[in-house]
Amino acid sequence: MDERSDTDVSIEVYKVVFETWRSQVESYWQRSNYFAAFETAALTGCWYLVEHKHPKVGIFVSILGRL
Repeated sequence: MDERSDTDVSIEVYKVVFETWRSQVESYWQRSNYFAAFETAALTGCWYLVEHKHPKVGIFVSILGRL
């Protein structure tokens, strides 16, 4: 009986560890996707500024983003 409860506890521990790991992985991918969307929007904005006769502002924003 004691051995059975140890096995049940071990299984529960593995379930909790797996769920924690899975939530961390999902959180990582969500952060990565948001960051990629932000980078794309920032690059698009800088490109727009440089193409529409605002090269100084575009270059300034690009340099500022590099810091």
